[in-house]
Amino acid sequence: MYQVVDGELTTAIQTTLAEGKGLSLVIPAFNEEAAIATVVTGMINLLKPTGGEFEVLVVDDCSTDSTAEKAKQAGAKVIRQGRNRGYGAALKTGIRKAKYGLIAIADADGQHDAEQLASLLMALGDADVAIGTRYNSPVPFLRKPGKLILKWVANWVTGWKIPDLNSGLRVMRREAIFDCMHLAPDGFSFSTTTTIALINNGWLIQWVPIIINQRVGRPSSVKIVRDGLNTILLIIRIVVLFAPLRVFLPVSLFLIVAGLISSISGIILEDNLADRDVIILLSGIIIFFYGILADQLSAIRREMKQM
Repeated sequence: MYQVVDGELTTAIQTTLAEGKGLSLVIPAFNEEAAIATVVTGMINLLKPTGGEFEVLVVDDCSTDSTAEKAKQAGAKVIRQGRNRGYGAALKTGIRKAKYGLIAIADADGQHDAEQLASLLMALGDADVAIGTRYNSPVPFLRKPGKLILKWVANWVTGWKIPDLNSGLRVMRREAIFDCMHLAPDGFSFSTTTTIALINNGWLIQWVPIIINQRVGRPSSVKIVRDGLNTILLIIRIVVLFAPLRVFLPVSLFLIVAGLISSISGIILEDNLADRDVIILLSGIIIFFYGILADQLSAIRREMKQM
């Protein structure tokens, strides 16, 4: 890890900010009064000595505590949401308001500090995106299956072995995040979706090892059942958006071949075509054409983006 007080580090960050035409740090916050002032102060203390252009934007997602006031007192520019719209919506609001060429995002709960942001800024170099890869973030037992399945699907869709799919600490060039932000939902899957979109669209990513801190303040709002269902929906969404044929084609061919083998066996051995075999065949055919349709929609989306 880099030491924030190091003069060489300050010079290196200054160079990064200059080359990136300044840095906008976006911090989405909802009822984070316990940690927000410390987070903002730490980030400002890192960036101010560099003499580079920067801003710290805290997007208050309609908090019911003093999050906004404490963030403002610490030196951040506060953007208030009219209603609680979610993590992704808060990030999109802040990113659209950002005025500099580099855009960073970090959490408001104290898990990300200035030293970790410094690591990403140092590592960015010629890359388009630097993403913090967490190595000390234990996953609750009940969430492990969903996380593993989601990661496997993401790896399959992108053809990459993604070190950290949904890290909330990253530095991005403006053109990179604006290239894919329209695909991101308003909820917690913003990070997952944009990671896959950045890879899929060919942006160069640096993965930077980080150690996150213990969360400060209120407990995490993650709900096992709700987020489990959201994970399933997210998996379907990712597949349809980015690589429909890569998933639907093997599944459909498997069902069609299985249905044909079972049908032929039934006709030869029992002189009968079972309803089960017809259902398997039809399922394979339907999934095949659904995959073709999804692939065409995905191609149209890519073509429209390039226009």
